[in-house]
Amino acid sequence: MIREASAEDLDKILAIWLATNLEAHEFVEASYWQNQLLQVAQAMDTAEVYVAEDFGFIQGFIGLQGSYIAGLFVAQEFQGQGVGTQLLTFAKEKQSPLTLSIFEKNKKAIAFYEKQGFRVEKREIDAATGEEQFWMTSEAAH
Repeated sequence: MIREASAEDLDKILAIWLATNLEAHEFVEASYWQNQLLQVAQAMDTAEVYVAEDFGFIQGFIGLQGSYIAGLFVAQEFQGQGVGTQLLTFAKEKQSPLTLSIFEKNKKAIAFYEKQGFRVEKREIDAATGEEQFWMTSEAAH
């Protein structure tokens, strides 16, 4: 089930956010992600956040700021089970086309988004990490 996130979900959402970033971005210092936690918690107030929940367990979440995907994260134990696809499909029904930024070295996520109809629009260097990132856009919904 996908539902709007509540204040009670924040700790679990932040735990998924941190664990997933640490796992997916070993090329970025762990302290970078740990130092972003407070900012991410505050950003939850300015984004539309939806969680995928099953039997009371939050499996993942997506944060939208208009048509920008501020984050799509699935807990490691639920990856590869369609949770990310469900969240993305939900977001596409709300807003289309969608855009996002992603590190070039995050090959697994890039493959996921390409499978979902996203394409790279431009490349740039992320000022905070010095890493190359892609800006990707989805196809417009029909």
